[in-house]
Amino acid sequence: MGRFEKAMRRFAALDDRDLAAPWSWRGGDLQVRDALYRSLGDELDALVVARERWDRDPATTDAERILSHADSALGDLRGLLVALDDALLDRAPAEGEWTLRETLRHMLDVERRYPVNTSHAIHRGDDEPLTVPDDDPRLAPSDPAETAGGFDRVVERLVAARDHSDALLGPTPDPALDRASRWSGIGVTVRFRLHRFGEHLVEHTIQCEKTLEALAVREGEARRIVRRIWAARGELEAIDADADAIASLDAAHEERVAALGGVART
Repeated sequence: MGRFEKAMRRFAALDDRDLAAPWSWRGGDLQVRDALYRSLGDELDALVVARERWDRDPATTDAERILSHADSALGDLRGLLVALDDALLDRAPAEGEWTLRETLRHMLDVERRYPVNTSHAIHRGDDEPLTVPDDDPRLAPSDPAETAGGFDRVVERLVAARDHSDALLGPTPDPALDRASRWSGIGVTVRFRLHRFGEHLVEHTIQCEKTLEALAVREGEARRIVRRIWAARGELEAIDADADAIASLDAAHEERVAALGGVART
């Protein structure tokens, strides 16, 4: 587990009442919630700087820009799920409805399937069909063993799949984004397909929210802030912020966690 995730776990564990506890910053008397907002502000500012440099780089593609939104969406999901009780993974919100594990398995399967037809659309010859056959083994569901274990292990698989999608499709030349494809029987373009990565993550993050609500798991204020911090970090890492900038951010998060003392629960 990395430094950033450890800090976010501590932040997410804060109770709403903890956020009103005193916290000092630059000689001023603030509240613990302000510590979290300072972490959010730091991440957003680093993202502004990195994005400006990234956008100036002529090698940056529209595909990379589009996929960075998926990385932000995945960060939001990770903030929603971090430090939750693993027992929640297999509790159905209602009869016949997906558990969190089933939803996350679906997200993993789609994250692995989408690159297949997107890459096919980019590279296919004019005489080839718009999509690969439905029985293509690359479209097969994942082995349930891959999504066994707790939240950390399941999310780790999804992160790896997301990284693979970025590596495969990020270098796509801009003109190729207008190439034809099909999605759900509808004529679309590669550009549309690239946007589907982020859209699908958002769609099922909302489903996870609804599942947690049905299981009477309340999302506290601290976790809501953590989700925004992690969304910013997801995009920041996607656009290749330098390692020194990331390390500086992580150190600042750790310092704030340490300053919270007994307020920051594990």
